[in-house]
Amino acid sequence: MENSIEFKKSGFQLTWNQLKWIAMISMIIDHTSKVLLPQIFYIEYLGMDMKTSYMICNLLPAVGRIAFPIFAFGIAQGCRITHSPKRYILRLALFAVVSEVPYNLAMHDMAFRFRLFAFHNVFFTLLIGAICCRLYAFFRDR
Repeated sequence: MENSIEFKKSGFQLTWNQLKWIAMISMIIDHTSKVLLPQIFYIEYLGMDMKTSYMICNLLPAVGRIAFPIFAFGIAQGCRITHSPKRYILRLALFAVVSEVPYNLAMHDMAFRFRLFAFHNVFFTLLIGAICCRLYAFFRDR
């Protein structure tokens, strides 16, 4: 995608790069809160009460939910402007498979149980979205 794409709504403009940064930062906040900052961290190390720590543990992942719609939009735009749809989808599939192992290690503590390789990370959802975009384009052109 080109960096010159602008999204306009009532005078407020964001470039694609700005949207990507928003998505990446919100995703980092979400993953950090899940992996490195469980509720017990806030209670034992920061001295927070149960109610406040519970609120923070629910608020930080909510901030991370901003990322998925932005990335889904990026996938849709990528499908629309790519020169090689097959290579685009293959790259997404490669990243989905490669990122599943670290995701399982971080989020589900499945260090020695990879037989449960269950496609948890969001790359698989984005891959399915890209495949659907290509199927739509294929049937539209027929």
